[in-house]
Amino acid sequence: MVTSAPSAPGGDDAQRITLASYDAHTAEYQAGTPAVTPPSLATWFEAVLAGLPATTRVLELGSGPGRDARHLIARGVDVTCSDGAPAFVDLLRNAGLPALLIDFSRDPIPGGFDVVLAVACLGHLDRAQFAVLAGRVRAALPASGRFALSVREGEGERWTTAKLGAPRYVCSWDEPGLRRALVDAGFTVHEVGRAVSAHGDPILRMIAEVTPARRGRPRA
Repeated sequence: MVTSAPSAPGGDDAQRITLASYDAHTAEYQAGTPAVTPPSLATWFEAVLAGLPATTRVLELGSGPGRDARHLIARGVDVTCSDGAPAFVDLLRNAGLPALLIDFSRDPIPGGFDVVLAVACLGHLDRAQFAVLAGRVRAALPASGRFALSVREGEGERWTTAKLGAPRYVCSWDEPGLRRALVDAGFTVHEVGRAVSAHGDPILRMIAEVTPARRGRPRA
């Protein structure tokens, strides 16, 4: 059962409520999401994978129903899906996609992947949670690893019921703030891009690589 949003944004309660909303409304999410990966996002995926070998393994966080994973798999990319909502994980597995149950606000990020991809999902973390997650991602990646992510561009925190009719927490980022958070976690940002979502939201995209000087030095 989805509870109402708390008066204060962010924190563990926000993530719990957000995941409960997704878990209870997978059908509404699918109905409100374009069925095909948009061209601008497909082009960005090419940039994410540029120069990497055919053996590259990708872990996608917040896969939802698996639209973008299917796009990448059709291109020949080795993708493992994940989501924090059990209903989405069941949906992915029933569709024949490899899927892990990962609540990225608290769960470890598994190793063995060359790229961690997070499309429009990490905005459900507040800034402190994002900093911890970024450190976990960096610790899980190899020396040549990449972290590619997109978030809503802007300022502040809010609750939304768009698409689902149920509460979800959203934290927006500006470019300097997101870049700084990634650098602090041990990444070097190599590419910044922008787009507009199907619902008219401004989207900020970044591709980062493990910073050589910080390899093998986990965040405290």
